[in-house]
Amino acid sequence: MKSVVILSLLLYSLSNAQWERVPEIPESRIVYALLAVHDTLYAGTDSLVYVGVNTGTQWFAGVSPVASPDAVSCMLKNKNVLIAGTFTRGIFKSTNDGLSWQPFSDGLSGLGATDISNLLVRRDSLITGTLGAGVFTTSADFTHPWVSWGDSISSYQGDNVFKMLTVGNTVLAGAGSNGYMFRYTDAQPWWNPIPINSPQLVGQSVSGLASSATAVVAGTNAGIYRSTDEGLSWERSSVTIPSQTYAILLLYHGTTFFALTTTPSSSSLLKSSDEGQTWQSLGVFPLPDVFDIAIAGETFYLGRIGGLWKAPLSQLVTTVPAKMTTPAAFRLQQNYPNPFNPSTKIPFSVERPGFVSLKVYDVLGREVRTLVNEDLQLGSYEKTFDASGLSGGVYWYRLQSDRFVETKKLVLLR
Repeated sequence: MKSVVILSLLLYSLSNAQWERVPEIPESRIVYALLAVHDTLYAGTDSLVYVGVNTGTQWFAGVSPVASPDAVSCMLKNKNVLIAGTFTRGIFKSTNDGLSWQPFSDGLSGLGATDISNLLVRRDSLITGTLGAGVFTTSADFTHPWVSWGDSISSYQGDNVFKMLTVGNTVLAGAGSNGYMFRYTDAQPWWNPIPINSPQLVGQSVSGLASSATAVVAGTNAGIYRSTDEGLSWERSSVTIPSQTYAILLLYHGTTFFALTTTPSSSSLLKSSDEGQTWQSLGVFPLPDVFDIAIAGETFYLGRIGGLWKAPLSQLVTTVPAKMTTPAAFRLQQNYPNPFNPSTKIPFSVERPGFVSLKVYDVLGREVRTLVNEDLQLGSYEKTFDASGLSGGVYWYRLQSDRFVETKKLVLLR
């Protein structure tokens, strides 16, 4: 047993050599959102917003946007105003880079839009996507209340908006789990559903969007897609993604697209230098549970459970970690697929024999399902969470033993 653990840790260290955790952000933090603006990097966590200046070489911690901790789900810098969306408390703004915050959810709460997933600016309008309530807009100078934008997105089960992007004057929204990309233009000022796949692939959801001057690339749980006509039509890339991929995160930097595929046990980094037509692997790393990616200077950042991680782009190499045959520790992995409807799988590992519980809670902390509540032996497990009968939205699942507790978020689509 001891030799297996030592060998596994050695292989982990070798395959993970180019990545290091940013020490100024505690390992206990979950980094959900990253925003790079010139030479400043903002990291939104499960309670605070951290600000890294000089391309992330110097850090200071801001304060929580809300009085009681709530996760920062997305961020946007518009002129001199930093805007943060949260998972359950709406939208906040700061004029001093996160040292203090003011709420700006006027009109959102009454419409059921408290779980914010995206923020973007289009001309003189600020637009937000939500989980469960669709898309809303206000003036970019914050002088008007929020109003619903493009109601027809609900007609195609698109109330859960995962990713949004402006391409020229076109707005693209990856929403729902129905295989559509929603498109809004001046000529057609409503949400026009465009199937990403042909034929339409039900169960496909968009987890990443990025664009260059001539192409848009979308990451889904089924693969990578490319459009050269502002999302009017899509073609699938021939790149092979790992099995159990539940999200593909994307960004465009310089002249290169980067894609990070995430599975319950690892992440794979890809790059494309030809506008998303072909992709080259930059490595497979034992760093799962990644929520967002960013590049500041020549450093690649991963926001994930366990803090903020970084690696120089020049040192990223192709490495495939060895599979550990024996768990080295208790571990709760991200459910897959996520988002899901109506069922999802939750993998976890048990370090030593003993009593283990795995339970699911709603956003108010009420227990809705007990998946495990018994003595388990050392090993790796996977439980299915069937959410039939539950309303759509954000839920939390918690693994607990006598010496371990960890909680993760999942999203149920309806």
